[in-house]
Amino acid sequence: MYTTQEIVRISKLYYELGLTQQEISEIENISRPTVSRILDAAVKEGIVTR
Repeated sequence: MYTTQEIVRISKLYYELGLTQQEISEIENISRPTVSRILDAAVKEGIVTR
């Protein structure tokens, strides 16, 4: 569905840089719900922990 590279990139923007999902959606030119789904995938795949 999403590549590991995409998940890591979005996760870094959100968790390390502290950008909002809306800001990430504007930067990456994707919808805010898609950002949310990618962040959920990051947790499910064990890339990040909450």
